[in-house]
This record gives sequence, C-alpha cells and structure tokens, in this order.
Amino acid sequence: MEAIQQGETTYLKAFGGVAIAIGAMSFWLSMLTHFFKNKSINNRVIWGFSLLFFHVIAAVAYLILVIAKKRLEKLLP
Repeated sequence: MEAIQQGETTYLKAFGGVAIAIGAMSFWLSMLTHFFKNKSINNRVIWGFSLLFFHVIAAVAYLILVIAKKRLEKLLP
C-alpha cells in the first residue's frame, strides 16, 4: 500500500473541518428553531441573546438545560 502524500492529507483535513462546521451550524440552527417555536421557555431574552452571540456553546447548554430538562419532567411526574 502506498503512503498518503502530503497534499492528500491536506484535502482530508480540509474536508473534515468543513464537515464539522456544517454539522455544528445545523445543530445551532435546530436549537435556534426550537427556541423560536417554543414560547414556554423561562428567561427567553437571556436564551435568545446567548444563542445569537455564543452559537454552538449556547446551543449545547440550551440542549442540556432546557430540552433535556423538559423531557425528564415528562418521564418523571
């Protein structure tokens, strides 16, 4: 088997970076869509600004603190 040349690894790294960026952006957009559709969220202004300015970090926090909490409340009455 031939060794991968330097140019080929550069393309693989670039493709991986683009794939991660697209995945992060789609995750952020899905959390932003959930935020705008769901009117029963506490601290809407804080969550809105954090999702707009802190993007993926705020989206992960939103997923854990809002969505997971609501699903747990449905499971455990």
